[in-house]
Amino acid sequence: MARMLGDVLGWGLAALLLGGAGLKLASARRSHAALETFGLRGERLRWVALSALIAAEMGLAAGLALGSDLAAYLGAGLMLFFAAELWTALARGRRGAPCACFGARSRVSPLAVVRNVVLA
Repeated sequence: MARMLGDVLGWGLAALLLGGAGLKLASARRSHAALETFGLRGERLRWVALSALIAAEMGLAAGLALGSDLAAYLGAGLMLFFAAELWTALARGRRGAPCACFGARSRVSPLAVVRNVVLA
């Protein structure tokens, strides 16, 4: 029973990661610009970071779909990293700024922090 629950949660997180990557790709320019919210000032740096985020999300989604325990731990770590970055942005007064978490319309908010902690 516990293994089945783990599989269901893994598939759910895989879907969320894949969806997040897809939404970033669908609005790549706006997602790229949103990374400035987190202090990434350089144009090239933001493109590299966006590419790395998309690759990480897609790779972890694939690992989770295949049932990888390592992907589950890394996915949880990524969600905690996202929560910490959102928390830092909030502390810097960036509430309401674009975050590109789930596409270009996503915003920095306390709810986004909670969402990422829960996903972790």
